[in-house]
Amino acid sequence: MMRPEKETTISFRITEEEWTDIEKRATTVRESPHQWARSALLEKLHGNDELTSGDRFLFHHLVHSTS
Repeated sequence: MMRPEKETTISFRITEEEWTDIEKRATTVRESPHQWARSALLEKLHGNDELTSGDRFLFHHLVHSTS
């Protein structure tokens, strides 16, 4: 199956503090900061009411840490 070609780029500036927060969140779900930001943006765009991959990761670890 062919993936659709991505033709457009979104770029914006953030503070060092925001970058640090993004790096931390990306690390928790084992994604690069860029991939994490893309995933977060697309989840917001598509109105996903389900748990995000990061939320699932945290939920999984929380459940197993209390068992």
